[in-house]
Amino acid sequence: MDPAEQTDRWISLLRSTNTAQQASALREISSCEHVTGCTMECLALVASHDDEVQMWASEALESSIKPGPDDVRRLTAHLIGANDGEICYWAATMLGRLGRAAGSAVDALEICARDREYLPARERSVWALCHIGPQAESALPTLLEIADDAPARLQRLSLQAIKIVRGKAA
Repeated sequence: MDPAEQTDRWISLLRSTNTAQQASALREISSCEHVTGCTMECLALVASHDDEVQMWASEALESSIKPGPDDVRRLTAHLIGANDGEICYWAATMLGRLGRAAGSAVDALEICARDREYLPARERSVWALCHIGPQAESALPTLLEIADDAPARLQRLSLQAIKIVRGKAA
């Protein structure tokens, strides 16, 4: 099966309502490298009511999914609109993996880093800003605020992001 057919097959299984099919497809994806084309389907399944589907969706996003520049707009919408902290975490992760290509998501990442209650999503948003680099310069005031008054790991990540954004911008 060629890669496009495989991706279409996975998308069909991931969109099904059968959790066994979803988990099976996610396990397959997790065993591959650099899977493209099904980022959004995997992201949606992080919020599944099925624990196995949630676990495999997280595994696929962690190990295999490679987002593309075409995903930035939808990932940004998930970052802003999701009520689920895990979805925000993974949307920020995917944006960070895109680096400079996710420059248009800086405002949304800044909002998530500042306002989300789910600490891992805030941390991952700061991590993503760091990976975007100088294009995240507009987020410096928020990063400085976070570095001054946030939980220890989030402060450390903010200080690192400030250094990288300023260092690359200079």
